[in-house]
Amino acid sequence: MAWLAGLRWNPWRPITGFGLILSLVFASVVLILPGIGQLSILDREEARFVQLSRDQFQAAQANTVPHGPSSFSSSLVHRFQITFVELTQLPDNILPYRLMSASGVLFAALLVFGLGRSMFDQHVGWIASLATLGAPLVVWDGKQAKSDMWLMSATVATVWLVWRLWRGQCAQPVRRRAVVPLGVAVAFGILVKGPVLLWLVILAGVTLMLFDRSLDRVRALRPLTVAFVVVVAILGWLIVSVPLQGWSSLMSTIDLAILLPHGEEIPARGYRSTSHLLLLPVFLWPLSLFLIDAIRLSWVERDGPRLFLLTWIVPGWVMFELLPGKQWHHVLPLLPLLALLSASAVSSWVKVDRIGRNMLLALWGLVGFAMPTGVWLIWGNAMLTDQLDPFSAGSALWFCVTLGVSFFFLALALRFAALGKATAAVCAATVTVAGTSCALCTQALPAHQGAWLTDAIVSALESCSGRSPASPDGPVLGAVGYAEPSLVFATHDRVVMHVEKPWQWVQEGPDRWLLDDGSLGTLPENLVLERQLRGYCISKGECLDLRLIRPQ
Repeated sequence: MAWLAGLRWNPWRPITGFGLILSLVFASVVLILPGIGQLSILDREEARFVQLSRDQFQAAQANTVPHGPSSFSSSLVHRFQITFVELTQLPDNILPYRLMSASGVLFAALLVFGLGRSMFDQHVGWIASLATLGAPLVVWDGKQAKSDMWLMSATVATVWLVWRLWRGQCAQPVRRRAVVPLGVAVAFGILVKGPVLLWLVILAGVTLMLFDRSLDRVRALRPLTVAFVVVVAILGWLIVSVPLQGWSSLMSTIDLAILLPHGEEIPARGYRSTSHLLLLPVFLWPLSLFLIDAIRLSWVERDGPRLFLLTWIVPGWVMFELLPGKQWHHVLPLLPLLALLSASAVSSWVKVDRIGRNMLLALWGLVGFAMPTGVWLIWGNAMLTDQLDPFSAGSALWFCVTLGVSFFFLALALRFAALGKATAAVCAATVTVAGTSCALCTQALPAHQGAWLTDAIVSALESCSGRSPASPDGPVLGAVGYAEPSLVFATHDRVVMHVEKPWQWVQEGPDRWLLDDGSLGTLPENLVLERQLRGYCISKGECLDLRLIRPQ
């Protein structure tokens, strides 16, 4: 690859803003859409989210009040999902629900581009936007039917509006009408994901006061007017969207958890308090290579844009690290800001000629190498354990080609970074992420039967009973030890979770089946073990051996 040393790479050409936007749209399609409809429901949060949206859609079709838990903190996103379902008329397909999340990724990327142009220049904004689209955490979470992508968009929009007001204070006082869009953006974030954005705004305001050593500039942003607009916007949305007979179910959900960021996930199994920080090089790849330089420049140059970004990133990150029941996607609102901070150091990247930078580049390349290698391991595990579905695997040649492209562009990115061509390195690394994501989400994961226990259960029940468990006259399933919301969605609520007296229950009605994890022990003589299923439960993070049981 010595020819790369003489390759002329123009770091930036005078492309129009419209051309850059088109390139970002193309990048979002390539990075997010492959596999978005092939993957089954991935975790419990997505299953609950989709199930609630489908319940609301079916209730609207029947002109009734939806049953089940309310969803105050995500009411806007459910409305978006229902709109996609109404357009496609596919309430039982996961694709319409996920398209909502994918559109949120594109919207967030365009906002990052605008914020980068406002704070730095067009080059920095485009690199940050492209790297946000190519960040592994964004690519993975963007393929799921959740509200995180729209929260990320609301966060970037809020930071952009605050930056414009903060920067414009020196020229003229902030008028009341100028803070109305800021209040609407914060209200949008609250309706999307609860009080996460509200707490980010409060913590950033406190940090700005500490940095500025004065209350005057923060008070000049008219926080009381912003709070008034937020309250009015939320109340207006609730009055329009919540039916009169549904107010009781809505108010019954208002408790202490609604005041905490991600309060609905507090009971979930969380990760250690430093997990987000330790995995930041993976979450932010490929721009994680430039993060240390960006922090150094913030300290040395003390420039306003970088310090402004840090006032949002540092307290927000500490908050997410301290949250109980923390999950990987909690830090997604801060990822575009970190990408923008890192992209601001791209122009100062020089040829690698020191031991410290060589070690940093080697670690960065190791993280990139681990991603396509992990896809190979998933494929190999499916083959070795005889769990590779040939109908879902597709072409082995195409699988090898996509991963081969990933490895090639990874080597290219390393070479570009070593030569000091940072923009080219980021672009090549983004192609690596695209190839890895395509191989993982279109071939390796869909073909691995052991990763989709719920699909295996539904398929086994349908083949044994001769009818789909999702049909109105289909079999009724009772589950013991496998209380996954994805099973509720796949069977159209025709499943009974946590059966108290399973042996008695399965014999009380016609066409009843029982699913257990082996905890019930030896079967009674009048019951038959119809099928034994083994697979990996993603939400629990462990392998399970399940039994499908029926009466004689």
